Amino acid sequence: MNHRALAVALLITAVALQPSLAAENYSPPDFRVYEFSQLVCVARQVGEYRVQVLLEPNEPKAGERFRVTAVISDLQGRPAEVTAYVVVTDGLRPVNFTRPVRVANGIFKAELVLERPGRYVAGIAVSGSNGTYLINVPITVLENLQGFLNSVLVTMLVMGAFWGVAVAISLAFLRERRRFGGAPEETGQVQG
Repeated sequence: MNHRALAVALLITAVALQPSLAAENYSPPDFRVYEFSQLVCVARQVGEYRVQVLLEPNEPKAGERFRVTAVISDLQGRPAEVTAYVVVTDGLRPVNFTRPVRVANGIFKAELVLERPGRYVAGIAVSGSNGTYLINVPITVLENLQGFLNSVLVTMLVMGAFWGVAVAISLAFLRERRRFGGAPEETGQVQG
């Protein structure tokens, strides 16, 4: 993904959050960027921190809630006291974000929903006494097949009901026609 686009998206989000952040005396810091793999959740050294990022579920579905968890400790293994937030971008613009949260126990959790399937980047900004870092984690959001299957099932039920009613009406019409003597060609009568 384009690092400049992500940095621009983070700055746009920071400007949008500026009125609420001004009361907390928070300003967006300079970032050092680190890349993570979506499928790897081992702890990695990020500057002066050791960070482990987990996505639950690993490949979220469109429209369903998923959790981003970052376990942050110093290099000695003690939980870090940091401020953290997430900005999810599609490469050009932010599509979802969380407010900055002060994390005292080293565990940052955020729940997000992405409405459309596709590839995204979750930029987790971590700011503490040891510096400020941006951790990029790619996210692949899958098509929500449950919604698709539900719509197919509903369509099949509606079509089945339609054809069932059509067959029932046709059979009732044929029964009524035979009850009143039917057509002359069916009874063997000759018209003349």
